[in-house]
Parts: sequence; C-alpha cells; structure tokens
Amino acid sequence: MKIYRIKEERFPHLTVAGRTLKGVQDYFLKDVTEIEKIEDAVAPAEGYYCVIYNDTPLLNEKFLEQLAEECEALKVSYNLGDGFITKAGFAGGFKKCDHRYAFQLKSLADVSFVSGRLKEYVLEKFADRNVVIYDPATTYIDLDVEIGEGAIIHPMVTLSGKTRIGKNAVIFSGTELIDTEVGENVDIRSSYAIETKIGNNTTVGPFACLRKGANIGAYCRVGDFVEVKNSNISDGVKMAHLAYVGDSDVGENTNIGCGSVFANYNGVSKQRCMVGSNVFIGANTNLVAPVTVHNGAFIAAGSTITKDIPEGNFCIARSRQVFKENWERK
Repeated sequence: MKIYRIKEERFPHLTVAGRTLKGVQDYFLKDVTEIEKIEDAVAPAEGYYCVIYNDTPLLNEKFLEQLAEECEALKVSYNLGDGFITKAGFAGGFKKCDHRYAFQLKSLADVSFVSGRLKEYVLEKFADRNVVIYDPATTYIDLDVEIGEGAIIHPMVTLSGKTRIGKNAVIFSGTELIDTEVGENVDIRSSYAIETKIGNNTTVGPFACLRKGANIGAYCRVGDFVEVKNSNISDGVKMAHLAYVGDSDVGENTNIGCGSVFANYNGVSKQRCMVGSNVFIGANTNLVAPVTVHNGAFIAAGSTITKDIPEGNFCIARSRQVFKENWERK
C-alpha cells in the first residue's frame, strides 16, 4: 500500500514515548512518501493508498492493510483524521474511522490517550522477553528503549530516549534514565542519569546524579548524593557518598572519599583533573583543576590540592591543628 504524508507538521515540539508525532509514525510505518498537499498524491493503478497527517500517530501498517480489506468488502473509503484511505476511481462517500489506531490528536488534552496506547504497546513488547516489570501502571518506557533478558524494573521508573538496559540489571523505584547505556548485573537505586554509560556489575545510588558524558566503568560504586559529569571513571572506582566529579579522568581502583570535590570551574572556563590508578583520596578533599594525581598517591582528609602529586606520594595539604591555652570567649 502506498502511504503519503502531508509535510505540514502539527504539534511540532510535542514528544510522546520519546519521539515527535512524526517520529512515532515512522516507528510504525516504514515506507512513507512526504508530499506538500493532498493533490500531490498519485493513486496507484491497483489497490488502496493513504494520505495522512502526523497528528494520527497510532496508524500502523497491519491496521491499514486490514482497513483496506474492509473498504473493499463494504465498498467504502475512510477518513483518517484529516487524511483518508481510498483507491483510484472510488466515487462513493467517505466514513469516519473510529478505531483507536486512527485517533487524531486535536489538542494537548488528547496526548494522554496517545501516550496510554503507546505505553500498552511497549509493555506488550516486553511481556514475552523474560523481563520483570512489577507495576506497569507506574512504569514509563519509551519506544526506542531496549531491555535485556532477566532485567527487573521496579515501580515508578522512567526509561527514556535510546536507553539500553543490560541483562539481569535491576532498576529500583524513583530512577529516571535518559539515553543511558546500562551494563549487565547493574544495580541502580533512585537515581538520575542522562547520556551516560554504566559498566557491568556497577552499583549506583540511591540519589546519585550522572550527567552528560559520565562514563562509569565496571565494578564501580557510585553512592548516595554523588554527582558525575563529563568524566571517565575506570573499573573498580569507589565513590560511596557526597562527592562531585566533573571534567575528570579517574584510574582503576581509586577511592574517592566522602565530601570530595573536583573543582573544575575557575569562573571563566572548565579544566580537567587527572587521577591515576590505586589512588586514595581522603574525605573532604578538594582537587583544584587543572591538576594531576599520579598512580598510587594517598591524599589525607581535608586537603586542598593545587599542585600535581607524584606517583606513590603521601600528600597532606591542610592547616596544622593548633591549640590555644587559657583562651577566653569574648
């Protein structure tokens, strides 16, 4: 069947299930020819053809084929919103198609209906793929999301864009993942990630924030209230809580202590920190970029690092503790 779509784009900024209305149509209709106006549609010599607008996003090829058979049997043609399905030479009247697949979105109030039907489609898609979705009513999964076998999705989870969930991963409640690649056996609890990669066997959260460009290796620990942005975190790195790592590269098996901050912005431009492998960064450490901490270095808690630390060195960069005897509060 020949399918034409009018180029006029209605609700151009609206997205449903991770796609524009036109994008949703393209998901279900693989061979669409765009035309400027209805008069540009060329009826095939035999069979039916369609002219559609992007505001009927639930149309799919199987439904249109069935509708064509119905048209032939009943000797009718159907309106599909402001479009239609018919064949060359048809001289009869047009009937409105009331099937849900022909639903026309006329206002923003209609978005919930379209979203609900797409949600049903996505959940049916994963129903036979050995994936656990505990509460479909509170789970939102976009059309282009992929979920590996054995994965478990808890209630109140949002998986958006081109997110990929690896085998046997567990995504707990309160998590939102956007265009994020999650490895196998990953555990994510109540966290947010966008345009991020998370390696196999890594745990994230609760309440972690992984921003654009965060590449987390395998067997890592990204704990509560940890934020990572535009950084490469190698395998085995542990940052258990309350840390900020921005614009940095961190080597394998490094420990980033509680309250540590990679100070990447000087008020004018962003700079990078380079941290080697097997480094210990004590609690409440500040790394003032640009700075390099070489392999095996040990940084004492409370230090502020402004100069490079050689390999294997123990660094203390804080004021000495001083006692004042016989002092009086004024």
